[in-house]
Amino acid sequence: MKILLLPGLDGTGILFEDLTKALPKSLNIQVVSLSELSGETYYEQAESLNRLMKDENLLLVAESYSGRLAYELYKLAKNRVEGFIFIASFISSPSFISRFAKLFPIKLIKPNRINYWIINHYGFNGHATKEKIQRILHSIKTTDREKFKYRFKNIAEINDPTDKLNLPVIYISPDKDRLVGKKALKQLTSTFERLEVFQLPGGHFIAQAKPIECAKIIALTASQLSGKTNLS
Repeated sequence: MKILLLPGLDGTGILFEDLTKALPKSLNIQVVSLSELSGETYYEQAESLNRLMKDENLLLVAESYSGRLAYELYKLAKNRVEGFIFIASFISSPSFISRFAKLFPIKLIKPNRINYWIINHYGFNGHATKEKIQRILHSIKTTDREKFKYRFKNIAEINDPTDKLNLPVIYISPDKDRLVGKKALKQLTSTFERLEVFQLPGGHFIAQAKPIECAKIIALTASQLSGKTNLS
């Protein structure tokens, strides 16, 4: 079974560095760069990813933006997907304000005092080190700008899924997530009949703030799925 790590809005996979270091070396892990996938919409990129992974059994680990990508990939791959782990993620609109995401001027995302405060407050609940904030700004700087714009558009236009799915699902939930609202989590609960929530202290960037804790949940889930053990 391959563990696919699907990154957040930056799309680079750079922000998974600490998480991958904390994961057991015995696991078969692949970090996906969204910029390397063809297509613009969630569905088109899921098609691209499905072609790349056509012979693999998968555990999908989706951070933030990539929740809907994982969901669309499952609809294509189905029997090859063993389960999901969502990290501060969503498959429907994450908040009311996200409907206006495509209007956001991404050129404003650059190192300055205001953006440091925004990332720290909304991403880390005010507890980030300067290094962690700089790493996020660096990952945004290195991403493909056109594809970055399309990700904002995808968030703004995301709809509510209607399928009911019955497979093992873990949701790693920050207790102070200021970017993904309760309604988005409620949609996940409605969609996945076997969803189990693990709450960790922190803000939206929980995989970066608590990589060891997240790695333990991923490793345990992979072990249980390999042994076909009931996660609940």
